[in-house]
Formats: sequence, C-alpha cells, structure tokens
Amino acid sequence: MLSPRWFRQAVVLLASLAMVPSKLSAQTTLRLFCYSDYSGQGSVVYMTQIFDTGLGRPEPGVDIFSPIAGEFLEYLKGRYDYKSSSNYPGCSLETGRGQIKALAEQGGKQVVELEWNYSHDPATAGVGPQGKPTDSKDYGWCFSPGTSGTVYAAGPFQLKGRGAENWNRAFGKFLADKYGLKAEASCDVGTTLAWAERRVKLHIQGARDGDRKVVETGWEWATNPASAPAAKPADDDREPAAPPPPPPPPSAQARAFATKEVPDVMALCNNDRMLSGAFDCNLVSRVVYNYRLAHWSAGATPEPLAQLFTGDKLDCSTCVKQFASMWAASRAQSAGFQQEPAQCVGKRFVESIKAKPYPNRVKEFFDAALAACKK
Repeated sequence: MLSPRWFRQAVVLLASLAMVPSKLSAQTTLRLFCYSDYSGQGSVVYMTQIFDTGLGRPEPGVDIFSPIAGEFLEYLKGRYDYKSSSNYPGCSLETGRGQIKALAEQGGKQVVELEWNYSHDPATAGVGPQGKPTDSKDYGWCFSPGTSGTVYAAGPFQLKGRGAENWNRAFGKFLADKYGLKAEASCDVGTTLAWAERRVKLHIQGARDGDRKVVETGWEWATNPASAPAAKPADDDREPAAPPPPPPPPSAQARAFATKEVPDVMALCNNDRMLSGAFDCNLVSRVVYNYRLAHWSAGATPEPLAQLFTGDKLDCSTCVKQFASMWAASRAQSAGFQQEPAQCVGKRFVESIKAKPYPNRVKEFFDAALAACKK
C-alpha cells in the first residue's frame, strides 16, 4: 500500500507542474516529458526523454498538455498494447522529470525510458488555442491488438454521420472473416482528417518500433448494422421512401454567436473552481459551441449561458480532465480526509462524473463522494 507521504508528494508535484504560465516567463519554447501511470498497479512506467515542443508560452486557459499526452498514448497503444487509466499518460514540465522518476522507483516500478519525441505541426497537431471550434466532419480509425505480432489497421475514414457504437464488433468480425484473427479490436474518433491521420501514424509508428508487422486493411465503417432497413416483403413492389433531407448547415449568424460566446464560456468555467477542477474548460467551450449550432433557431433568443449550465443539457463526456481523480482526492485532503478516504473520494467522483458528465452535477457528485468515503 502506498504511504501517505508518497501520496502527498505526488499531489504536491502534480499541482506544481500544472502552474505553467508562471514558470515559462523566461522560456522561448516549452520543454516537456511524458509518462505513463507511475502510481497504479502496473509494474512498468514508460517515460520519455525531455523534448522541445516548439511551442511558446500558452495563452491563459489553454491546455497544451492533454493533446500531447494523447499522442503519447496512441504511440504506447501501438508499441505495447498499453491500456490507459483515467489519469494517464500525462505530460509535465521538464523540471519535474527527476521527481516523477524517483516516485515511480520508490513505488517499486520499472522505468522504461523511450526516445519518443513530440513533433509540432500547427496544421495537424491539435495543439494550440484549444478553444477554437472546428467545423470539420468526424473521422474514425481502428486497430487490432499486436499480441499476434501483427497489427491490422483501418482508417482514417469519414464517418458521414454514422454512429460508432458497433465499430469494435464490426471490425473484429471483418478481421475474423478475412484474416482468421479472433481478437478484441479498438476503434477511436477524431474531429478532423488531419488530426486523425496523425493519430493513426503514431499508432503505426509505435507498432513498428515494437517490431510488429502492420497490415493496412482498407476497411471502413460503411454501414451501421443497428440502423439497417428491414428486408422488404417479396410482394411489396412499392418504391422505397426517399431518405430525409440532410439538415441545413448552421447559419453564419449561428456561427458568429457561438464563436463570440467562447470567451464567456471560458471565463465562466475557469472562475468556477469545481467546474475547472473536473473539466477541461477549452473542451467545455467546444461542447457549448456545438450545442449552440445544433439548437439554433432563427429569430429566437438564445438560451442564457448561465441557464445552459443548469440541468443535464451539456454532455461533457469528452471534457473530463486527465487528473480529475487526483484533483478530487487533493480537495478531499484539504477538507481533512486522510490518504485512503481521499483516494476513495477521487475514485467515486470520477466514476460518477463519467457516468453523467454534466457540468451542473460536479458539486453534487463531489459532495456525494465525500459522504460515501468516511474521514
């Protein structure tokens, strides 16, 4: 069992590493390192060397850590079939590398140092002003695990409005039928083609660095079985009903309103300690932007922003912060909880907010976790 001192060291370290703007005033570019879970049950911690991101000091409220950590995760998936926890991988300032490595070794972990290096490309990286929404279609991709020595890849391909709930099953069936491979496939989604291509490339790079063969199958999620039309009776010769017309694109007025509102969303989120502790405010602003476009009605007065944050209206399942569990545990300790009850609070809170990821639920779920985990 981890000691209270070890846990306090980790919390203090992560809090100090999150104070980016004050530590970058004398730097021209940001130097980071990334790492996998060094506090969980696994016996191995993957850690990169320090690398230069090519990025300058971030704008206030801009999260540049999560997108880079996401790319490192994709590489680890390809190379090691790595399964992430709710908080990892993470990326931090170069000054904390020695401390995190020491904490991992104190916890009895084997530290595997990698030469992985983030390469910044403003056109494709998805790193920069995260509050800027995108109008691009969603794109998907799929991979098989590499346990057989071969990784089967598909994508990226355009979703064209199709749901993703049956991807894994459909791609797994394709692999079984064509290649005789029986394995649980893994599929994911990105917001732009360029971003999806970058993730696929990183996964393939990881697989090849792990001495695995890569087969690009060309498979696409072309049909959603759940929405396939029922078979027409043999004696029914009527013409099939015309498909419904696609919804009209959002108006320029709707886009202008949603874009102008982004700074207000960021301010509302960042000024709420509970909300900004649980959610990435940049991603919250993107959810609000998309909500405005989807619910825009010409001539009608848009729902006030404060009212929009009440009720289960904003699905922020993509907004939960990487260190939300650690944040909740640290807040519980500040309220007088010891290590184990505080960890219980963090675990319960994250489970609840992921099950119902609505901003109005944050305080409710945190208070419920405090009540359930005795001091």
